[in-house]
Amino acid sequence: MCSLTKHGRVFVLEFLGTGDHRLSPALFTEIMNQLEVVNSSEDAGALVTTNEGKFYCNGLDLEWVNGNPEERGPILYRKFEELLLAMLNVKVPTVAAICGHAAAGGLAFAMAHDHRFMRADRGFLYSGALDVNVAVPSGTLELMASKMTPRVYRDVVLKSMKFTGNMAKECELVDGLHPDAAKTLEAAIQEAQVLADRNWDKNIYSSMRRAMFSRVFSIHEGKLRAGIRSEWFKHIGI
Repeated sequence: MCSLTKHGRVFVLEFLGTGDHRLSPALFTEIMNQLEVVNSSEDAGALVTTNEGKFYCNGLDLEWVNGNPEERGPILYRKFEELLLAMLNVKVPTVAAICGHAAAGGLAFAMAHDHRFMRADRGFLYSGALDVNVAVPSGTLELMASKMTPRVYRDVVLKSMKFTGNMAKECELVDGLHPDAAKTLEAAIQEAQVLADRNWDKNIYSSMRRAMFSRVFSIHEGKLRAGIRSEWFKHIGI
């Protein structure tokens, strides 16, 4: 489902295969385990995430949830909250190389990175919540608000707008736009290597990120402490 390779001091986590890389319990576990490898590596300097196929990540695995929504929905929703927190807590700079569609929870996962690069020839960024009549959880909304201008945030959430690569670059949803998947990943790794070479103190870096996005952390951590079972039924589909 995903692999972790190392290029110098840069780790690359890649979603494998031609599927839509929906966030299932098994994929959550794999990603969390790989993030722990990165955090525990003394030599880690930066992390890049990317994908094979035409999807970066298409959100939560609702097919799995629909097998038993009352039991499985809260489980998957909690794992999603934990994943976003884990990405925000990675001790090194993070770069998303978005080589396909990033939709719903996949968009939130991409926004949890410090930097984003996207291919120009394929893919869009898309929340889609209004189009399937669900509400985006407050923690996810706060995460997106912290990474977008007010106008773009409105268009993502309240207009359910799809952003192509060119649109995403123009409104600064992504930092770089590149011709194809190979060039996008290459650019992301190059940027990650530059960041790794700065050799910043990991604890200071992660603490500064936490301070920058303190409200995002507060909402997500508060939900996990309080329990989120009842909230799932308001947000199923995200």
